[in-house]
Amino acid sequence: MNTSLVAHKLGIWDPVNVTRNLKPFVDSDSRQEFYKFPLIFGVVNTAAEGTLKESDIAPKRRHFANYFVDLFNASKVFMGFAKIGHRENGEWTDFLSAIKSEDVDLSAEGISRTPERTNDFSFSYTIIRNTRNIYIEPAKSQKMRDIFLVPFDYRLILCVVVTGLILATAITLNNMVDSRFCSKDIQNRTKSFSESVVWCIGVFSQQGSIWKTRTNPEKIIVLISLMFTLLIYNSYSAFITSVLSVELSSIRSVKDLLESDYTIGYAKDSQDEDYLRSVNISELKQIYLRGYIQNDITNISEGLQKVIGGNYGLFASGEEARPELANLSNWKCKFDIDEIKIQYTQEYFGILMSKKSPYKRLINLRMCCKLHHYDS
Repeated sequence: MNTSLVAHKLGIWDPVNVTRNLKPFVDSDSRQEFYKFPLIFGVVNTAAEGTLKESDIAPKRRHFANYFVDLFNASKVFMGFAKIGHRENGEWTDFLSAIKSEDVDLSAEGISRTPERTNDFSFSYTIIRNTRNIYIEPAKSQKMRDIFLVPFDYRLILCVVVTGLILATAITLNNMVDSRFCSKDIQNRTKSFSESVVWCIGVFSQQGSIWKTRTNPEKIIVLISLMFTLLIYNSYSAFITSVLSVELSSIRSVKDLLESDYTIGYAKDSQDEDYLRSVNISELKQIYLRGYIQNDITNISEGLQKVIGGNYGLFASGEEARPELANLSNWKCKFDIDEIKIQYTQEYFGILMSKKSPYKRLINLRMCCKLHHYDS
């Protein structure tokens, strides 16, 4: 006995009214009452294949399925697939094969719309407009964050202090010698050691001094002090400039990433890998090849953890990577991660169905009604 057969009374035929009193027949494309019969949803990238328990499904996918189940008064069944699949020898594999053969009614998430898939499958109206990005941790360290303090090493400070004391001592000795052999006017200008130290501090801090040189030895000491001060400030400026120039040459594009020594990865058997495999863009092909050699991550969350560890670039969908990063940081923005947008990877995602699916017209109609409701 066919348990999926539903008796729907159209009314009673009589010789007088003939069929005028009969209810119109509702074809499968227009029906909105499924009488609790199941809609089979396909789920990609699952650990187990075949029929899945609802508790094993991510909340986002469950909410997606519940919307249509409640809308059509249906029940739901989830079928898991390890891979989304691809075209091989003219036939589709894995999840796409199940959709093609109508073993699965529709996808439980948005699937990327590509020309190759559009030829063999039906897509609903666009539900997501997405751009794929590169996620990296900026090449920073504590030293680079404290560039204004790093030059003040204890050895440098000790060198400056010792040099200042030597110059102050030289000035004091010079004044003592001058006071013995020179005129009383010069004797009256004799400076003590403490006054010489204050003078050195004024010169080193580029504040000047009211003391005027009278003899050649004094002029030589002043020149040495000024040259030493010039050397200190130029070295400090050169250090900061060199650090800032390194920061400016950080990774800002796909080209910069490919020229760096960063490891590149993407989630295995994901839509991101499928996208990289299918495009014919030189930069993305290089990302695919470099990631294929050392790719050992199974999901975006693992990839982001490697990014946080440093020296790693993750190619991933922005719609999936951003929520995962928020979950990893417990919604507190703990990690400093750069998102490099790749504008030419913009894609459109829709619900995937078979070309012969009886639900495509109905699902598109309900989506139009919902979009109209949001717009109003």
